[in-house]
Order: sequence, then structure tokens, then C-alpha cells
Amino acid sequence: MAASVKGSAFVSVQADVLRLIDEGRIDVEEVDAGLTEKDRGLLDTLITPVSWVPIASYARCLELLARAESPEDPIAYLRHRGREAGKRLLGGAYQGFAQASGGLDLKGVQIFTGIARMIYDFMKWDTRAGASGVVEIVISEARDYPDAALHAAEGFLELFGELTSGQRPQIESSRPNPHTVLIRVTPC
Repeated sequence: MAASVKGSAFVSVQADVLRLIDEGRIDVEEVDAGLTEKDRGLLDTLITPVSWVPIASYARCLELLARAESPEDPIAYLRHRGREAGKRLLGGAYQGFAQASGGLDLKGVQIFTGIARMIYDFMKWDTRAGASGVVEIVISEARDYPDAALHAAEGFLELFGELTSGQRPQIESSRPNPHTVLIRVTPC
């Protein structure tokens, strides 16, 4: 089975790609160049929140949106999308997770990684306390985790921190090797 993401993460991406096509802000040539035939088929498929969508298709759709909506700063755009996804998910099915957290200390970040484990069907998410209140998330088996999805996760984590502590944390991520992602969360 291919590495996948829950439909709850994909449905807004699907809707936004279709909206931009309908508005004429993305033309058919761009869609054909940026998406595979399978990706384009997913755009016309009913995706439910519990469906699984290939992570590669999700990434290509995110990248297409970032190029169309914010070519000057695609990372800021993807982080903003992550924040918006956080508002939807933490206001709905995952609301109890934010309420259970007291902020972005080790326990709060562990709650966040619990959400991530439910959204992705691959990767291992671990947390560890670092110096000066910094919490690190180590994502292993992350070879298929696209940077576009990582930037969206950064925005989601920022929002999670704001909702649980009232302050925006500093989020920094790196990929020390192709199979590992490190996210450093510094509460403000």
C-alpha cells in the first residue's frame, strides 16, 4: 500500500484545486503538467474524511495550489493552509485533543503527534524534551513525507500551540537525512 493521508486532510485541497480550475485561475495545461492521471481522477472522486489518499497525490495538489495562489512565498502559503486545516480539525473531530493539552510542553506535543499518527498511515512520530523548554518531534520512516505536507504541518502545529497556550510557538524543521524529519518546537 502506498503512503497515504486521511481524506480529512485532502478534501479542502481537492475543493480548492477544483475552485481555481472553475475560476480559470489554473488552466488545464497547468493541471496536466502538475498532476498525474491518478491525481486528476481523485479530483473527481468523492473523498470522505476517513478515506485514504496517496500522499504523493496530496503533495502534488498542494504544490499546484502553492504555485497558483502564492508563487512568491509558497512556504508561507502552505503554513497558512496548515493553520486553516487546524481550525477545521480542532474545531471538529479532534477538538478534544486541543482541550486535553496544557500548551506545547512535552505532553502537548505528544497530543499533537497523536493527531498526526491518525492522519498519516506511515511514519513514526516520537517526541523528546530538549533544553530550555524546547520539544523535538522526530519523524522516522519519513522518506515519502513531502515538504509541502511538512510545511502545512508546521502551520497546524503553530495554531495548536496558540489554541492551547495563547501564544504562537517558534517551529523549525529540518531533514537530517532522507528518512528523518526533525521539528523543533520552542514555546514563546
